[in-house]
Amino acid sequence: MRLILIRHGETDWNRKKRYMGSADPDLNATGILQARRLRRRMEDVQVDRVYCSPLRRAAHFARVVFGRRRPVSRKGFREMDFGVMEGLTYREGMSRYPKIYGDWLADPENHTLPRGERMSHFRKRVMSSLRRVVAATPGGTVAVVTHGGVIRLILNEWVDKKDFWSDIPPLAGAHELHIRKEDGDAVRVSSHRLWVRSR
Repeated sequence: MRLILIRHGETDWNRKKRYMGSADPDLNATGILQARRLRRRMEDVQVDRVYCSPLRRAAHFARVVFGRRRPVSRKGFREMDFGVMEGLTYREGMSRYPKIYGDWLADPENHTLPRGERMSHFRKRVMSSLRRVVAATPGGTVAVVTHGGVIRLILNEWVDKKDFWSDIPPLAGAHELHIRKEDGDAVRVSSHRLWVRSR
């Protein structure tokens, strides 16, 4: 199957470099423009199913890009909950929670932000949702409109094991993966490319 992972467009919080996570700001004017540009890029792409995060920035982006095709919302594709860091910038986080925030940035696998989501839980819910999507459309093309952390996690699991914070997908960017299902739940990604960048 062909899997297209799309990060939502810009919000005012993105512009100010604030952590969003489970917070729910909508797209700003630039984000809507990015969605319209991507819609034009995808006019000739045959997509069988569209899924999205239930958060407004992703759901709104999906509706603009795919027009009449109603996206199916999946809670598993929400962004990670960043707990006390939500609404804060990097500088604000370092000022208020230097030890906690620093430890989490250095090793998110073994450190969790207060009131935030454990990486193990985040991985489990994202990958469980993704495997159900893959199983539902063998041989077809599926688009998932979601968040930077969700896409980075999927790429880490199936494509290129990297530091979680490296190479976060661009706003309004689209990654294309070609997936081959193997025994049981195992999958193999035969090719991967970033074919749409923001702006």
